[in-house]
Amino acid sequence: MQVTTLNMPKYMISPDQTITDIVLHDYRTAEVFTKLEIDFCCGGRQPLQMACTLKGLSIENVLPLLNKATTTVIPRQDPDVTDWSRNSIADYITDTYHDYLRSAVPLAYEYVTRFAQGHEKKFSGLVQLKETVGKLANELPLQLQRNEEVLFPTVKALTNLERKDTVSSLTLRDLRKSFPQLKREYIDWQRTLWIIRELTDNFNIPSSACVTNRVAYQKLKEIDANLQRYLSLVYEVLLAGFVVMEQA
Repeated sequence: MQVTTLNMPKYMISPDQTITDIVLHDYRTAEVFTKLEIDFCCGGRQPLQMACTLKGLSIENVLPLLNKATTTVIPRQDPDVTDWSRNSIADYITDTYHDYLRSAVPLAYEYVTRFAQGHEKKFSGLVQLKETVGKLANELPLQLQRNEEVLFPTVKALTNLERKDTVSSLTLRDLRKSFPQLKREYIDWQRTLWIIRELTDNFNIPSSACVTNRVAYQKLKEIDANLQRYLSLVYEVLLAGFVVMEQA
């Protein structure tokens, strides 16, 4: 997968390291522990070997999963798509971002939810943060599906018609009708990201933060970078030519 996290140097994880130390060194390993149902926060002070033994897991199977998690290169720059066809751009957006966003956003919501348990009264704005990330986790998959099944195929159909020097007035009219809604969506997603930045103090991790707090903020920062690039590619690049046509 070609998408984003933080570009951290790879290091080899050993069985005698504690779960907490592993996650503090690289937050991406938290996803592995989450899938294996191993506590990486308050109960994470035990060595990896012991945690695997208690869970009936083979350390030989778990170590490769953790080491692989630390090799994801993030953030990365998208290629220059200026000279790409709209068909290629649409395929690139889908292949690069859709599966990532479908898995990353619900995972971030799980982290925020865990952090909120027992901390909602201690941290101002935590309830709103949980609600905002939950809204993102619920609504973003619907937009991704809409883009895959409706918006991108429409763009591709119009692009194919343009190559034949003929554009379906009906198809173009349908796309034009959707522009106000698409503009509202773009503004809404940007506002949602802005709210999350405000509530997390631009993902600034407090010195007293627990491990889950740190992981949640780092994951949200990762998603923020990727989702901003996704929105830019869809609304400012892929649809740019049609906006010009609509305004002509």
